[in-house]
Amino acid sequence: MSYHILHLLSPNLRVRLKLDRLHVTDTEKGTERTVPLAYVAVIIYAAQDLTVTAGALRRMAELIVLFLVYNERFEPCALALPYHRATNTELLRRQVEWTSDWKLAVWRKVITAKVRNQPAVPGHMHRIRDLLTAIGDRYARG
Repeated sequence: MSYHILHLLSPNLRVRLKLDRLHVTDTEKGTERTVPLAYVAVIIYAAQDLTVTAGALRRMAELIVLFLVYNERFEPCALALPYHRATNTELLRRQVEWTSDWKLAVWRKVITAKVRNQPAVPGHMHRIRDLLTAIGDRYARG
């Protein structure tokens, strides 16, 4: 099971499926990117003018890929889930209904935790650097 999230944020995108890969085409720029659908757990769409083929939606459902559509304020407004799987969307609906004060309080907790963890980061980086150096030395010796 994948945990990758695909963000589709540009306008004028076309999403189609070919050989179990999503082909995302920017119709304005003429560029195309592909990603194996099996690598994707969630697709978040938060821009205007998206075209998704029925085949891509069908395969997303078969692989249990969640498809979220956000409005211009980046709030979820639509959710596509597989029909054959029981899904509880209560948590998502409750998050949409959060007040601004509640969102600010939760955000403050997240930022406070991140700031409090910052002093521990250099210690971890030093250990990681030492480990990678040891692995590199081992491979260099053969």
